[in-house]
Amino acid sequence: MAFYNGEIAERRLMWYPPFSKIICVQFQGASQTLVPQAAKFYLKQLGALSLLKQKIQILGPIPSPISRIKNKYRWQMLIKCRNDDELDKILRDAETACRKNKNYKAVSIIIDKNPNIIY
Repeated sequence: MAFYNGEIAERRLMWYPPFSKIICVQFQGASQTLVPQAAKFYLKQLGALSLLKQKIQILGPIPSPISRIKNKYRWQMLIKCRNDDELDKILRDAETACRKNKNYKAVSIIIDKNPNIIY
């Protein structure tokens, strides 16, 4: 019971599940310069998040812990929130904006709600 109480207190403090939802947005592509640029562009498109009436925390974008696999560079950002359903449209709109930008067409964007592992 002591382990549980310590763990749940730490999760509450750090705002981890079950006290929040986590979304991982991953960016990957062959260009070492375009992948981080696309990630930063995506972040700028998330301005509408400030209009939501819930606490939201964005971590990143930063290089993924495994920053390159099979000659693909990888960056990611984490978004912590109370209700991830409210974010769907904003996340998809940001993804659409990146895809419409000719500079970032070769960068893949993966939105993973409540990921089991952050890689």
